[in-house]
Amino acid sequence: MYDACAVACLLEPDLFDMTKAFVDVEIAGELTAGCTVVDLKGYLKREPNATVTTGVHADRFCDWFMDGIAHCA
Repeated sequence: MYDACAVACLLEPDLFDMTKAFVDVEIAGELTAGCTVVDLKGYLKREPNATVTTGVHADRFCDWFMDGIAHCA
């Protein structure tokens, strides 16, 4: 459902819980190179540079998704 969630986040953002956070990609780590680092608690004391989805209202999302599928038939 990742693709459907991404589309829903753009079309129906109220289906999701979102917060501003600092996000970076680790490039120097031996074990973590390429990993995304999301500082939700502000430990790094950096300005937020992204909006991060932290939750989905699952019942409402499923209703939205199934309604969309029904209109395709």
